[in-house]
Amino acid sequence: MQTPHPVQLIDHIDREVMLEVMKVDGLALRFADAEMRADRELVMEAVGQNGQSLEFADVSFTADRDIVLRAVLESGLALEYAADELQDDREIVLAAVLEDAWSLEHASPRLKADPELLSIAAQDSLWPQLALVCGLRS
Repeated sequence: MQTPHPVQLIDHIDREVMLEVMKVDGLALRFADAEMRADRELVMEAVGQNGQSLEFADVSFTADRDIVLRAVLESGLALEYAADELQDDREIVLAAVLEDAWSLEHASPRLKADPELLSIAAQDSLWPQLALVCGLRS
């Protein structure tokens, strides 16, 4: 049996407490109610602590350039949760690939073919596997 997250054990958490939680465990956003998942400041704090928490934010934030940029700077793999238009935003994808070459898997087809992004990703020791997963040539 998995031990519950402390946030799950509290009937009601006020916003200020949740903000403090986000500073140490951004993934705790998954336990927040819909109102808190739609709170820009909470989400910004969560993705800054753990970019992967973008998965649990209100869907509107997946198209919020500032939030997605902060998320991919912390974890390039957060690009997976970004809206299509941001997966096709060169600056966002570049930040993601610089943080984690594997994030190229979640870029748009156009950016998967970008020579500079490919060059950066090719520096990863796992490039052959990454190229295969992304359908690229090494």
